[in-house]
Amino acid sequence: LEVGDCFVFGRGGAPASEPRRIRVRLHAVDTPELVQPHGLAARDALASLTRQRSLALDCYKRDPRGRAVCRVTDPGRSDAARDIELALLQQGFAWYYRAFSGEQTAEERADYAAAEADARVLRRGLWQQDAPMPPWTCRERLRAASTCD
Repeated sequence: LEVGDCFVFGRGGAPASEPRRIRVRLHAVDTPELVQPHGLAARDALASLTRQRSLALDCYKRDPRGRAVCRVTDPGRSDAARDIELALLQQGFAWYYRAFSGEQTAEERADYAAAEADARVLRRGLWQQDAPMPPWTCRERLRAASTCD
């Protein structure tokens, strides 16, 4: 795993003409960078939701870093963890990335916004902090050779 919103998906039965591994970026969440508080916990949460699971990917574009941007679900689950991104939001390890809400269904927008709001109120995960720094702010600081504290 790279961070809490990206992972490498192994395609064991892929034809020889197709890649066996795909770098995936979750489509509508953003998690803390690894140098931020809860960054490692977000990565671990994603690992627990995806590792050794048969996942369904709905990939619809590539990001500027060449990763496949995908909705990721676990068809083997019938609980809230079926939608991997929604589960991260509910656990408090992600921000709902509203900049990409236009790429979501109305139901996804409502569910994701509600999950983040609930996690904030219940002070789950990164919301235990009074004012957690959004990862996009941290990335700007890192590009400017500053820190994310």
